[in-house]
Amino acid sequence: MFEEYAANSEKLLKVGSTQTNESFNHTVATKNPKTNFYSASESTSFRAAAAVAHKNIGLQTLTRVYENLLLSPRKHTNSYISKASRKRDYQKIVKSSVECKKSRRERKCTANKQVSSSEIKEGTTYESAIDLAGTLQPDHLQEIPDRTLPPASSSLSNDENTFFIF
Repeated sequence: MFEEYAANSEKLLKVGSTQTNESFNHTVATKNPKTNFYSASESTSFRAAAAVAHKNIGLQTLTRVYENLLLSPRKHTNSYISKASRKRDYQKIVKSSVECKKSRRERKCTANKQVSSSEIKEGTTYESAIDLAGTLQPDHLQEIPDRTLPPASSSLSNDENTFFIF
């Protein structure tokens, strides 16, 4: 089994994005949710096949299913497919625009700044294998400086000072 992986080590070396896998898992989860028990019925395999068809073909899956069943899709099905296709095309255009990418980058920077400032105040709260890092030594801890207090008022005697009032 490992010989196949060793033969394709160059391909596996560049650990790519798992975004497509996550997208497909989401599609399967929408068709076959874990909250319902479909494993004991034949609908599980049908639902998984529907997810695969949706991923490979897209929204035209419904039209092809109707054609295979020798049915004609009705007005509501065609309306749904056209609306969903327009929405998907619009989102694809918007998300690939320069403005959207800039906005996404700015939101990410803002979130990173908020995490950094909270880690200065509270210490690291979320990190990979944080519980395996052991106990923190006191010399690694940063002390939060006290807030600056306003200057204290002092009493002045009238014989020592001259006052000008405007």
